[in-house]
Amino acid sequence: MTLTHAVVADIADSGGVPAPPMGELPLDHPIGPCSESIATGRVVMVPELRVERRWVGYPARMLELGVRSILVQPIPVPHRTIGAVALYAPEPGAFDESLCRRLALTAAQVGALLAAVIASTRRAESTTRLMADLTARSAIDQAVGVLISQRSSSAADALAILREAADLQGIRLHEAAAEVIRAATGNGPAPVHFDPPERPTSIRGRRIL
Repeated sequence: MTLTHAVVADIADSGGVPAPPMGELPLDHPIGPCSESIATGRVVMVPELRVERRWVGYPARMLELGVRSILVQPIPVPHRTIGAVALYAPEPGAFDESLCRRLALTAAQVGALLAAVIASTRRAESTTRLMADLTARSAIDQAVGVLISQRSSSAADALAILREAADLQGIRLHEAAAEVIRAATGNGPAPVHFDPPERPTSIRGRRIL
């Protein structure tokens, strides 16, 4: 199985990077049936490598490995192709219509699985960024409250003081806020509590695993 670079980056944290197919390394040799299938979103069939004239240098390299025929099925997700699944055989004409259908079904199932993994990864990243933003905002709000109490200033003036301190020290606003809070209380900003989202339930009220 071959995946595009963007997809490998998306799922790298979820279980590692799959090995490239035998004889075709997209990173080093971008010319071959897998690369063509990914680029076009179409099935690529090579019934007999000995008479194949596409992909200069590729057929000879595969013949040296004992491969005579190849079938490549693109892996689809909505609006794009994210990779390809390939079968290699030591004899010519090894792939009949039934096998083509089964490989197409496999590729569709792999695509659905990878699409779910990518979507889940992106949701988790979005949630992490949101939690970080809310935590920073909370620290800033706490520091503004401290400055208002200490200097009897308005919220706008307190925020301006905080921004000036951050600029002078070359640090981020929430980091300056944490220093203000620490200087006033001896502790860092109060932690922000996040309630994890509830898992969906079925109509009967049973949790979906």
